[in-house]
Amino acid sequence: MPPKKKITKVLTENGVRKLADYVALQRENYEDALRKIYTAALPDLAKGSTSRADKWKSDNSAHEIGAMNTFTDDYRGCKDSSSVLRPHHSITASGLGSDANPGVPDALADLQKDKFFKDTFVSGHVMNADFGGVGVDPGNQTILTSAANSAHKNGWESPVKKAQYFMTLVVKFLRAFELDGTKTGIVDGIESNWRIELNGVVADQSWWDVLSSAEQGTLTTAREEIAKSITTEVNFTAVAQDTPTMANIEELELNNEGSEFAMVVKYLEAFNQLMPQVANFKLKQMPNGFGKATVTSS
Repeated sequence: MPPKKKITKVLTENGVRKLADYVALQRENYEDALRKIYTAALPDLAKGSTSRADKWKSDNSAHEIGAMNTFTDDYRGCKDSSSVLRPHHSITASGLGSDANPGVPDALADLQKDKFFKDTFVSGHVMNADFGGVGVDPGNQTILTSAANSAHKNGWESPVKKAQYFMTLVVKFLRAFELDGTKTGIVDGIESNWRIELNGVVADQSWWDVLSSAEQGTLTTAREEIAKSITTEVNFTAVAQDTPTMANIEELELNNEGSEFAMVVKYLEAFNQLMPQVANFKLKQMPNGFGKATVTSS
């Protein structure tokens, strides 16, 4: 079989010119497409202003206290209490301080007169004054040892206050940016919907329940009623709702070169890291006969 001949197409001078024109046109179209991509108008990124942030005033309430419920009567004090915290311009890192009344609940006033338990006791907020809790309301106050009260303050109350402060700073620095109506609406939604839901529940079990029968036998009726008014445990929860995400922040098209944007990211991240630490807090105060109680928290 004879070998196949290699066919080579030879372009005429006119064909070469047409091919060159075609390649040039394709190159021009390609360059045109790139030019359109890279010279398209970028969105104007909103710029931040510290002075604008400082002028922010929230329409929220800083806290919304819920029902403050007592046991069967006011003598023992709080059974459960709740509150909702929101971002607010008045929130600071330090808080308001305590408004606890040393005579609330009534059982505490009697205990302070008849110190048959060798420990120190205080009127403990189930919902802190900074959370809307009322220190003169027996529906919010329970008897705590001084050690238990300190453990509660350091382990739950202070971190929750810090979380509310962080969420406030996020909104404050978002308000630093000059935004159009639609984007302002997004920030309005973050400010009004973002919240921390708090709950505190005082256990039914009292010190009377864990005293030995011999120890119970030494108590008068009045002392028995006091012992029945001191709880062994209080459980606290803190749940964040409608926390903004970085995707929500990106929708706002903020200029990320200024300090205001850095503050938004910093405090949102700090809030998210803190909330799991306060989600559940269990405070225990167990009597050791009539001596100093054992306090634990987790």
